[in-house]
Amino acid sequence: MELNKEFSKGVIDGIETLWHDKDEELLDFTVKVGEREFRCHRFVLAASSQFFRGLFRSGMRETETKSVELQDISRETFELVLKVAYTCKDVIDDRNVFDLWHAANQLQIKYLIEECEKFVLKILSLDTFEEIYKNSKMLDSFDVLRKTISFMIANFNSCRKSETVLRLTKDEIVEVVRSPDLVVKTEDFVLEYILNWVKFDPTKSCLIKSNDVVQPARITRKTKPDDEIIVATRGTEDKAIQSDDGFTRTSTEDTSLEFDLERLKTDADPTLDSADRENSENSDHYLEEQSQYQ
Repeated sequence: MELNKEFSKGVIDGIETLWHDKDEELLDFTVKVGEREFRCHRFVLAASSQFFRGLFRSGMRETETKSVELQDISRETFELVLKVAYTCKDVIDDRNVFDLWHAANQLQIKYLIEECEKFVLKILSLDTFEEIYKNSKMLDSFDVLRKTISFMIANFNSCRKSETVLRLTKDEIVEVVRSPDLVVKTEDFVLEYILNWVKFDPTKSCLIKSNDVVQPARITRKTKPDDEIIVATRGTEDKAIQSDDGFTRTSTEDTSLEFDLERLKTDADPTLDSADRENSENSDHYLEEQSQYQ
């Protein structure tokens, strides 16, 4: 049956009047958040939130006392949640989106979760990607997480030294390094990143094997005036090279990106003696050694 927009608007307007009128005779449930108590309508809470719907059906003490106390949600955030439930108004902005996202997950409000996810993807940038990555991991928001990692890959040159990127899991670093969309100015940046990733947490060196992140790679050099962008992917690829005389020539090569994880592990472990670390004191020299392209 087709939805009648006028009927829908009438229902929404009717529920919104309950938000403004606060008729005590119809308010039948209390939600305590901090020191504040919110008088609410059970049917509105149940219609919006799977958490409240389950609570009302549970037969628990809260159903008898007709009240519940919420933890880990601020009163300001819960008031915004209620405003959405009663009025369907868009209250999300860049100052409250993460608090609302967490509250929507806690209260299992599906439509609010989806709107928060859409919003954070709209504001995804070099200034916000770390916060979005952290929260998407906490909230098991796989779609946002995947798109945030894709953003890191596309902006690897700018993101590679951030703490968030250095905290990536083994599976995530494999995804980054092996991605066909990875764009870097020089292949040394990839080696430098892997080294810094291990140095950031030396215990991770035992998690990764060279063939996890390194396969025969193609390094596609796209020559631009005064700049050279290298796209590191897999397979065989034509390579455009800017020659000294200013002409661009193309050659085909099957390139292998190789590095020694035992060396990475040695370089990252501060407990090893100076003799073991003698050849890895200079990180620039070390990276040059390890970036051998056949």
